[in-house]
Amino acid sequence: MRATGTSGYLADAEMQHSMETGPQASLLLPNWGTVHGEVLTFANPGERLPALDGLEGFRPGEKSFYRRVLIPAALTETGESVLAWAYAVESASGVHLPCGRWPPP
Repeated sequence: MRATGTSGYLADAEMQHSMETGPQASLLLPNWGTVHGEVLTFANPGERLPALDGLEGFRPGEKSFYRRVLIPAALTETGESVLAWAYAVESASGVHLPCGRWPPP
């Protein structure tokens, strides 16, 4: 099971919220190593997600370089696990970063 972003931004936010508290969250584990980044939160996903999708070139329901997927994320400060939207490419290319950081330390 993989939760993929759609043009129903409020429905996507509701799905994220409902899955965070349900047993289905464990089904979202991607085949990725650790990736370091920032988790952004906002009160109005119906306004913010379209802007982020545009920035990343993701067009729900259309051919896009990236797709928006729901993944588990661990917060460094607290160790708390949350579900977050991430942009993933279908086929990887480029340089693998074993440390999961850019630029590498």
